[in-house]
Amino acid sequence: MYISYAPLWKLLAERSLKKADLAETAGLSSRTIAKLTKNETVTTDTLAKICAALRCSLSDIAEYADAPSFDTIQESFAANRTLVGETENCKIYELDHSGRKYRFYVTNERAGKSTHIECREDGTVYWVQFRASGHIYGPLRVDKVLVKPELDKNLTTVVLIMGRPAIITGLDDGIYHSAHAKPGLPGVYVMSEAAFKCSFEAE
Repeated sequence: MYISYAPLWKLLAERSLKKADLAETAGLSSRTIAKLTKNETVTTDTLAKICAALRCSLSDIAEYADAPSFDTIQESFAANRTLVGETENCKIYELDHSGRKYRFYVTNERAGKSTHIECREDGTVYWVQFRASGHIYGPLRVDKVLVKPELDKNLTTVVLIMGRPAIITGLDDGIYHSAHAKPGLPGVYVMSEAAFKCSFEAE
């Protein structure tokens, strides 16, 4: 159950108005417009400002709706993830989908063709960058700890690499699955955003 602002966007379209026009007329921040776009909670004061600016009633801009069901984890992640923490390198989200709980570590930095991701036996995921050094021994290798996921047997853990890394190494035969850090605990799924969008399946 949630409040949908679909009627608001329909009303704007009928009046040939854009979100920027609404923000200016009602005195709303870009952050508030983003929250409305995602059907997130806003204050009653915000709704009153919109109604006053558009000279309409509350029922013209909002409606009660049942929570949508999502067939894929990708759709569910895009709509229902909850930010639970942040490190220097990652944002940490949690998600309930199809009766399972997930924790996602999503990189702040985007990987490129000079980026290698290494999953090591202790469960730590490393971001390895190769940079031109002008040295006769080749490019300079810089290793940094990207994340050492906190593993929980009740959670499926995913490290999501934004961008397109050159390679991800240290994975098991499950393609995206890293080595188990401790007996009895699950491993970690480590993949690029492209791989997640097209082929992620939980074990």
